[in-house]
Amino acid sequence: MERLCDGRAYSLQTSSLHLDMLRDLMRINAHIVSFEHPLDGMLIGIGLSDAG
Repeated sequence: MERLCDGRAYSLQTSSLHLDMLRDLMRINAHIVSFEHPLDGMLIGIGLSDAG
C-alpha cells in the first residue's frame, strides 16, 4: 500500500493489472452463479437438493 501512496509507476501498473484480474474473476463467478441457480431449482423440483 505504501508503494501506491508513493506513486511509483511500477506499483500503479501492477495495481491496474490486479484490479483487471479481480474484475475478471468476479465476472467468472457471476457466470457460475447464473448457471447454478437454474440447476438448483431443478434439483429442488426433483427432490435432490438440501434447500427447502
